[in-house]
Amino acid sequence: VLHNTPRSAEEDPRALWQESDAGVLVEVCAVQEALRDLGIPFRTAGVRRLSEVAGALSGGLETVVFNLVEELAGAEHDVNLVPAVCRALDRSPTGNDASCLMLCLDKWHTRAALEAAGVPVPAGVVVPPGSDGTGVRWPPAPLLVKPVRTDASEGIDAASVVSDEGAAMEAARRVHGDLGQPALVERFVAGSEINVTLVEWDGSVRP
Repeated sequence: VLHNTPRSAEEDPRALWQESDAGVLVEVCAVQEALRDLGIPFRTAGVRRLSEVAGALSGGLETVVFNLVEELAGAEHDVNLVPAVCRALDRSPTGNDASCLMLCLDKWHTRAALEAAGVPVPAGVVVPPGSDGTGVRWPPAPLLVKPVRTDASEGIDAASVVSDEGAAMEAARRVHGDLGQPALVERFVAGSEINVTLVEWDGSVRP
């Protein structure tokens, strides 16, 4: 059971990551409990950097890795490469492969893939750090402002939904300052957000 080791408040005082880090430990406990109930032997290892993954895997002879690594120190996309390291060491990781993670953890690229497949997406635009809004083709209001490259709804709160372009630019600057990445501004779609896990099984995909 491979997971990222949560950061201490001294390492990263921003409250943004605390919920995500706590969620990882909840997932680890759930997997451990399920494996115990099934009588399957396991060990658990935590890593902080991509360079530590090979060493963690080499500590045992397991063939399957429950990949619960959601964040790593270092380059932004390092976390997406964990499945590739697992496969290079003849371990089978759970979850998506590296190429899928690379795509899905970039909301702008994911939008493009969905749109190309005929899935409707709200009008949107990327506002890069340093932009003052000049020349931005804003979608129709109301607007939702979120980081381009964070997991799920991290970096989104009540202040992320705005009613005009000026407020959208202010929210985009918060994304730039807090996360050091571009902001994705989309037309806000009201309603519940549903996160559905899809599993490939015998050549087909099941929810």
